[in-house]
Amino acid sequence: MEYICPFCDQSFARKVMLSSHLKRSHIKKWTPSSEKFQEPSNEVQEKPQSPRSEQVEQPKKPIKIVNFIQKTMKPRKPLKRLVYSRKKIVDAFDAVKGGMPILRAAREYGIPRSTLQYKVSGKGNLNTLGRGGYYSALGDEIEHKLVNWIMQCANFGFPVSKKAIYSGVGTLMKETNVQVKYFKDNRPSSRWIYSFLRRHPEVRQKKTEYGNKASGKITEPKIRAWFSQIENQLGENVYVLKESQRVFNMDETEFNLSLQGEVVFAPVNHHAFNESEQSDKETQTTLFAVNAAGDFAPPLTVFKYERMPQQAATCAPTADWSISKTDSGWITSESFFDYISNVFLPWVKKQNIKLPIIVFLDGHKSRLSLSLSKFCDEEGIILVAIYPNSKHILQPLNVAVFKPMKDNWKRIKKTWKDECGHEMNKFDVPAALHMIISDQSTRGNIISGFRACGISPYNAEAIDYKKVIKNRKEEEEELLSTEIDPKVNDAVLFLRMLEDRIDVSTLKQFKMTRIKNTQWKGETELKSFFEFWNDSVSQAENRRLMPSPVLSSESESD
Repeated sequence: MEYICPFCDQSFARKVMLSSHLKRSHIKKWTPSSEKFQEPSNEVQEKPQSPRSEQVEQPKKPIKIVNFIQKTMKPRKPLKRLVYSRKKIVDAFDAVKGGMPILRAAREYGIPRSTLQYKVSGKGNLNTLGRGGYYSALGDEIEHKLVNWIMQCANFGFPVSKKAIYSGVGTLMKETNVQVKYFKDNRPSSRWIYSFLRRHPEVRQKKTEYGNKASGKITEPKIRAWFSQIENQLGENVYVLKESQRVFNMDETEFNLSLQGEVVFAPVNHHAFNESEQSDKETQTTLFAVNAAGDFAPPLTVFKYERMPQQAATCAPTADWSISKTDSGWITSESFFDYISNVFLPWVKKQNIKLPIIVFLDGHKSRLSLSLSKFCDEEGIILVAIYPNSKHILQPLNVAVFKPMKDNWKRIKKTWKDECGHEMNKFDVPAALHMIISDQSTRGNIISGFRACGISPYNAEAIDYKKVIKNRKEEEEELLSTEIDPKVNDAVLFLRMLEDRIDVSTLKQFKMTRIKNTQWKGETELKSFFEFWNDSVSQAENRRLMPSPVLSSESESD
């Protein structure tokens, strides 16, 4: 592209050079604010002008240099890329070898002449991407496996993080013996991740949504939709849900080692302390796996060590109890894969349980790795992620097993010192837990948990949807949308507003006193308040809008 001076027809390669030439040679007075040519003045110039500027006449009308340069610029043509497949390359290559000129073959098959000549000369490969850009360093086959794995994990509720992709790429490179010189320790860079996403637009990087029980995002329609989605994803394997021995649930929990909350007798205004050798923050993590028939698979206890000590390696109460170690003391993807492949699956085969089996578990990132997904596909283990933030509704271990297990754990901790002569330490945890899960009552809790969660038998109607937490706005809209007597509606709203402002323990005492139908025996200052609350409840009950206030199972357990 050239820029031509309108006065002397001199050409310049750059716009800046033309602008400088005009200011220097053809303009006697230049004002940057106006960007205009101006007529020469009668003032004497300090510097002599060039001969060429004296010979050339100045334009009569003022002209903007910027507008003039834009008019003289030639518009840039859009870059045209030819899209061609490998078949066209091969056909054009055969045609040239058969005697057709390269230029004619390039025009006939729609291939750039330079590209065809480069491949005919033997310098280039006949393979082509069919688009611009570089070839994938891993190859199309490995990337296709990676995309299928991401899609499969997403369908069953397991999000794939960037760290999991790095680990999956390393696993595939080891399996296929692929070496990439700019992959340090078989780990791709972040630049490769973005190139991978451009090559596969069906996969996108998304920010996960945070949620918890208090967020109120778990609704009854969403849970029912999850049940339907699992049936669709299982496809021909949906019949497995009907066999209790082949439906499992896995989850880990932690056990505190110190003695806490023991009830003792002491004088008034005197603090009572219970000294313990263990820290009140020290816990031990154990993973449990149970099936709907009430059977425990061998658990996994994880210790926080870099190297496994001898005392930890030999503390397993049974031969099939699994012991592992991690740097953090929590279960990682590597330790979970080792447990599934070396402990859980051999136990399943030893019990003569038919494959495939279905395992329900939470969608934590430690559950997911490409090695585990491939292993489970080959062995017939179907991993299903429970709906997020709904462990208190859909997780059998959380619903019916862990609570009584923790109660027994507190009881065993108190009696351990008397029976064994020392306080319980972390190496005694597997033996204590073995005593708890060997209890026959635990089997009934497991079966009840699967039934209450609607997992086995598989039934969305079996769930107690009262556990779904609603926010205040939804409750008010639901209540106001009901067509009832305005006076009755006001009575219920007033009672709810009143109970929201009463302390939980105080409200519990109010309800217990009303149930027993006795006089108020609590603090004297609260007597009139109790009578006022009692009258409000009676008004609501008389209008038959709400049942008599009774303590829920959760209150009784407290």
